Amino acid sequence: MTVNRIKIGWLVYASAIFFLLLFGCRAVTDRDTGAVRPNILLIVLDDFGYNDLAINNGSDSPTPNLDQLAREGLRFTRHYAESSCTPSRIALLTGRYPARLGFHPIRAGLSHEVETLADVLSANGYNSHMIGKWHAGDTHQESRPEFQGFDHWFGFMNELYLAGPHKEGVYSRGRPTYHNPWLENEKGELQQHQGHLTDILSQHALAVMRTETDPWFIYLPYYAPHGPIEPATDYAREFSDDSRGRFQALKSQLDTNIGRLLTQLRDSGQWRKTMVLVVSDNGGTGAAYPSNYPFPGVKVSNREGGIRTPLILSWPGHWEGGEIVDGITMIFDIFPTIVAALGISAPAGIDGADIFAAQSPRVLRWFSHGQYVDTFADIHSVLSANGLWRLNTRETWEDVEYALFKHLNNFNPGQKPEPVIDPGRVQSLIVPMQSWIRDVTRIKDLAVADTDQWRAYSLNAFRRTPMLGTHSMGFVFRSDNRQVNSGGARNLVAQKGYIDIREQGDKLLIEVDGHPMEIAFPKRANQCSSVVISSILRKNNQILLSEDSVSTIQVYVNGEPALQSKYRNRERNTASPQNPLRVRIGTGNEGGWYMPRISQAILSTRYFRPEEVASQIHPELIKSCMGSL
Repeated sequence: MTVNRIKIGWLVYASAIFFLLLFGCRAVTDRDTGAVRPNILLIVLDDFGYNDLAINNGSDSPTPNLDQLAREGLRFTRHYAESSCTPSRIALLTGRYPARLGFHPIRAGLSHEVETLADVLSANGYNSHMIGKWHAGDTHQESRPEFQGFDHWFGFMNELYLAGPHKEGVYSRGRPTYHNPWLENEKGELQQHQGHLTDILSQHALAVMRTETDPWFIYLPYYAPHGPIEPATDYAREFSDDSRGRFQALKSQLDTNIGRLLTQLRDSGQWRKTMVLVVSDNGGTGAAYPSNYPFPGVKVSNREGGIRTPLILSWPGHWEGGEIVDGITMIFDIFPTIVAALGISAPAGIDGADIFAAQSPRVLRWFSHGQYVDTFADIHSVLSANGLWRLNTRETWEDVEYALFKHLNNFNPGQKPEPVIDPGRVQSLIVPMQSWIRDVTRIKDLAVADTDQWRAYSLNAFRRTPMLGTHSMGFVFRSDNRQVNSGGARNLVAQKGYIDIREQGDKLLIEVDGHPMEIAFPKRANQCSSVVISSILRKNNQILLSEDSVSTIQVYVNGEPALQSKYRNRERNTASPQNPLRVRIGTGNEGGWYMPRISQAILSTRYFRPEEVASQIHPELIKSCMGSL
């Protein structure tokens, strides 16, 4: 990462850049700490844009405590997050692109099989607490914080649960609120609390700081200043009685509470042995305040303003204070940066990198799935390795549109940046991006166990067994001359509560999510035939969807569309992700259809397009089967 230290002169700056290009940024004065175990306070702000931190632009945003922390620590001016709440939290907690875990942008949950930051810290002696907004999936018990490495948690799974009231064991949906919220913990205690949400969460964090033994890790994802804009009365009266004033008041309340936490650290003598990190999950909405000034774009878009957010790091005596860093960082870098500072190895295969280590220039990518959540207009985005070019794509009914922008650090306020016409550069960015999307959404690293008649796929629980969202699976089958023509149906694919495929004569009986379908299957002895099933499950497991949401299933046989079915299933998906996906295998001596042992199923968290099935998926499946002929 290249670092620009604004306080120093040009000569020193030039020398510093030369040194850093050779050795990387080294803002930690004691990197080989090994046994050092500082306390860790990781604060996440919600919909807090670049301009909401006053020190970034000298705005009138009321953030004196955050500004002071930025002056004393490291303030990053070109930090990127995801464009919405859930994928940013997934990237932060795992150090990975959300798409690798099936989030684009919303998914059922984070499987407990994924090693999180809390998992790593807990394994190294930390007492881990989550206090605030989880919003990393809650459609299955195992997606809750207590299964993700947190010893304790206090807060809410999703803002739509804040209002209550709730019956025992059943959430009721409602409009979000800051006032007298319903909150719960790892014990399942769900009850209403009196007061303002921001104050309540801060009070709980303060209590943990005062009573917890070292070392502790507090993950504090606030809800503020996310809408609805409901500051407490004491703060509201200090600002104008309009939308801008109320937004300012809510930020002032947030900043004041953060100030209380920082004061507690200083007064208790914990300041110098505490790592404090502050980041926002995405840009602001821009509805009440120019939160993302001077950058175009808002939350849920991949324009600069929607994904460029504040980042502040503070650890006195270790991370140099008073510095402004304009090197490019991404929210998934926070995980490896924390563990590297502790002398702990990060999990293998993560996408993030230690901010302070030497690293090669890298392309950054954003992937949102327009097929499932069509309110996310900019579905893909790429930032070139040199940081100069951003390519955004937007899906339309007819095609995919591309918009290429040359990056400017300070956009002209009020002037909409015009796309650059450069087809060659567009291709150089979009072709690798398309390949990357296919790769990261393919479900890999499955545990495979064969018996005499069955192959069982396990691990990758929530990607392999979707509770909702997009999903595709492909199988290839052979038959011999003793094809079953009559009698009872015989299972070919099964996972209880999710999918069942049976053969009956020359038909396949398919049931996905409890929805039955029937298709003709070619009766070709000693030949290979493929079956691909793509689904969009719009289930009320996802609280944003109603009971009447329509799900879609598309079935392909040998690369050609065979059936599309749309249906409503008002029952929650109760399939256990722990159950393996089972596929009948054989050698050709069993009679009927079977998947050759040399073949593998294809699983993906995407909804395959017809041309993709015909040109890529079907040929791949057939090729894997041909060796058995």
